[in-house]
Amino acid sequence: MFIINIEYILEVSKLFLLGIIGWGILSAINIPAPALLGPALVIGTLRVTNVPLANSPDFLPILVQVVIGYIIGSGITRERIKGLKILLTPAIIVSVWAISIIFILGFTLIHFLNLDTYTALLASSMGGLPEMTMVSIAVGAETSIVVIVHTIRVMVTLGIFPFLAQKIENKSKNNNVDGIDNTKDYNNLFDALFISKFGKIKDYYCTLFNISSLVRNGILKSYLKTLLILIVGAMGGFFILNLGIPAGAMVGSMLTISTISLLGIEVEPLSSNLVTLILIAAGIMVTDNISAQTIEMILSVRFVLIILVSTIFIFFSSFFVAYLIHKITGWDKLTCFLSSAPGGFTVLAGLAMKYERDLFVISLLHLCRLVLLKILVPIVFAVIA
Repeated sequence: MFIINIEYILEVSKLFLLGIIGWGILSAINIPAPALLGPALVIGTLRVTNVPLANSPDFLPILVQVVIGYIIGSGITRERIKGLKILLTPAIIVSVWAISIIFILGFTLIHFLNLDTYTALLASSMGGLPEMTMVSIAVGAETSIVVIVHTIRVMVTLGIFPFLAQKIENKSKNNNVDGIDNTKDYNNLFDALFISKFGKIKDYYCTLFNISSLVRNGILKSYLKTLLILIVGAMGGFFILNLGIPAGAMVGSMLTISTISLLGIEVEPLSSNLVTLILIAAGIMVTDNISAQTIEMILSVRFVLIILVSTIFIFFSSFFVAYLIHKITGWDKLTCFLSSAPGGFTVLAGLAMKYERDLFVISLLHLCRLVLLKILVPIVFAVIA
């Protein structure tokens, strides 16, 4: 029998309300990527201070991945497919870098900070928190260290890269390159929620709920078509997810939507408001592994050294990789930074959407890294066992 858990629905609603508030505050003071940073800052602070909050619902990562897959897939055309060969060299660079990090940083942590082999290698891997957590449990590593190091890495990425991206954006605008300001598009929902433009809001909602007007203008048909394609993409996402492929929901959705697009069916872009909500959801998800205990462990001398060594080493090496990709491909610097950043897949995809960089290219490069590490890490452990 299906039972609606009202209390859980209220808890999840509270998370989204806090996320929207965080986004609104950071939008008001012009902080970069407010939809990602705002929820992470507000909800993360509350979790650290032991305010009781539910974790993000289990369906949220899948939903976010499906929507990101839709956005990527809708931009794939036959011309893009023909140009995939340009990704070969960057993919090799990113993959070699990811493998090298495991051994160089891993053995540094083993010899200088007395971590056991399993824990050190997993903490050094950029294969994704869920996968590395499961592997750490299976091999008996110190799971708490693995989880916290990965979480800190994502939070540092989330904290640093928006400001770095904004600096690069501003420099590009000053040089008359990529000078399109899309801030207004991403702040439409903020305008509706926090600014007193009552006449504009009234007109918007009158149009939205005037069914005859929507039908007459073809808007309702467009909405229904987009919803149907999104549902088909979700089905593809669930299929690939069940095969155990990293970021399977995103990959399946992307492949399904791109196939629809390549067949000649027009796939319309999602509204900026929906993209903003997806970014808020991603910001909420980032906080699931944060608690007061997390701060206590981080403040220990041993943990501080582990975090400093791993974070500094990985971030400086990622900047070098980004520079290398930039010199070889000629891509803009922000695309290169996002392609080599060590943060979570969802966070980086969100930043790519926010700054309108090539989500297809960035996602494929990160996917190459994820697949390679998911295959390689268990093999390495089987050899050293």
